Amino acid sequence: MKVQLENKSELERKLNIEVPAEIVNNFFKKATVKAQKESNLKGFRPGKAPLDTVKKVYSDSILRWVADDLINTHFVKGIIEHKVQMAGEPEFEFGWPKEGEAFEFSAFFEVYPEVKVTRFEGLEAEKLQTEVTPSSIDSTIERLRSSWAEWNLVEREVKTGDQVTVDFKGQIDSKPDPRLEGEGMPVEIGAGQMIQGFESGLEGMKVGEEKTLNLMFPEEYHAPDFSGKAVEFKVTVKAVKEKTLPSLDEAFAKRFGKESMDELKEMIEKDLVQRIEKESKNHLEETLIRSLVQANPIEVPQFFVKRQKDSMIKNFEKDWKQKGQPDEAIAAYIQKWDSDFDKLAKEMIKAEFLVMELAKNQNLEANEEDFKKKLEEYAVQTGIELNRVVEHYSAENRKNQLLSTLTREKVVKFLEEKAQIKNIDKIKEENSEEQITELN
Repeated sequence: MKVQLENKSELERKLNIEVPAEIVNNFFKKATVKAQKESNLKGFRPGKAPLDTVKKVYSDSILRWVADDLINTHFVKGIIEHKVQMAGEPEFEFGWPKEGEAFEFSAFFEVYPEVKVTRFEGLEAEKLQTEVTPSSIDSTIERLRSSWAEWNLVEREVKTGDQVTVDFKGQIDSKPDPRLEGEGMPVEIGAGQMIQGFESGLEGMKVGEEKTLNLMFPEEYHAPDFSGKAVEFKVTVKAVKEKTLPSLDEAFAKRFGKESMDELKEMIEKDLVQRIEKESKNHLEETLIRSLVQANPIEVPQFFVKRQKDSMIKNFEKDWKQKGQPDEAIAAYIQKWDSDFDKLAKEMIKAEFLVMELAKNQNLEANEEDFKKKLEEYAVQTGIELNRVVEHYSAENRKNQLLSTLTREKVVKFLEEKAQIKNIDKIKEENSEEQITELN
C-alpha cells in the first residue's frame, strides 16, 4: 500500500492511497463469497448458487462492498501510519475498483490544531458593579404595579398610556401581506411595542374611527424583507381602555406573599442583588474568555465550527417559533445574519480549545472529587436526595458535560486571579419580564 499525505492548508489534509491489485482481488473474493452466502436465487438452494452466477447477479452489491471495505480498511491504516489526529468526518474521492487493478482513492479531512496558550496573565476583563440602589427597587415596584393594573373602558380620545384595541391591515408597494394584518389586537400607547409612528398615530382617535398610517420599517427589522421599507396601515379603533394602578399597600404586598411593603422591598432587593451578581459573574467570564481568545490566535477545524453554528441556529429557530414568528421570517433573519452566527460559533470553538489546553497545562481539569462535591451541592440546593442526583448524572454524556463545566469554572477562576479587572458601572436596574412573571 502506498500512502501520501498532503497539507492543503494549516488544518486541511489530503491522504492519497493506492491499494495493490493483489489485495483488491482478495477483497473481491471475500465480497463474492459473502454475496453467495446471502444469495437466494431461483433454481439453487439458499447460499449455494455458483460463484460465477453470484458475480453476475450481485455485481453492483459486490462492487459497493469492495469499495467500502477497501476504503475503510486502508484509510484507517493510512491515518495510523502518518499519526494523524483527525477532526470530524472525512470526505472520499474515488473511482470504482476493478479486479486485477490497483485501487486508488483520496480522503480529505481536517486535523486538530496545535494549541499553545502563551498568554494568560494580565488579561483584561470587566466586572459589573453590584450595588442595588433605592431607585432600582422603586422602578421594580412600579413595573410590578403596572403588571397588576386594571384596564377600564373609557369613551374619549386615545392618549398616551391607554390600551387601544385595533383592527389593522398593512400593505407594502400597494400589495397586502397577511403578516401585516391583525384583528382585536391590544396596543399600549407609548410602550414601544409597534414600529415607530404606529402608537403615536393612534393618539387623538376615538372608537369606530378609521385612519391610514404611512410609516417606515426600521433598517434592522427582524423580518429582512420588510427592513427599511415604506408601509401603509389602515387602522380602526375598536375600544379604548384606561389604566388604573393598584395602591401600594399591604394588599399589594400580599399578592407576592409578603405582609407589608417593607417586606416586599426587602425581597426585591435580595432578588436584584442575586441577579446582578449573576450577571456580573457571567460578564466577567465572557470578557476573560474573549481576552484569552484574542491573546492566543489559533485556527480551529471548520467541522466543529459548523456543528456549533448548526446547534445555535437550531436553538434560535426553536425559540422564535415558540414566540410565534413565521417560518419565512425566521429563515430570512438567519440568512441575513449568517456571517454573525459563523463568527460567534468560531469564537466559541476557539475558546473551548484554549480552555482545554490551559486546563491540561495548569492541572485544572475537573476530577472525580470535584464531580462528587458538585453533586452534593446540587442535592443541598435543590432538596433532591443525593442518590437521585447521582443517578441522574450517571449517564456518561451528563457526567462529561458537568466535568467540562467544572473545568471551565476552574480555568476562569485561574485567569481571574491573574487578570487586570476593570470595574464598570453598568447595572441593569430594569427587571426583565421573566422576573416580573416569577414574582407574580
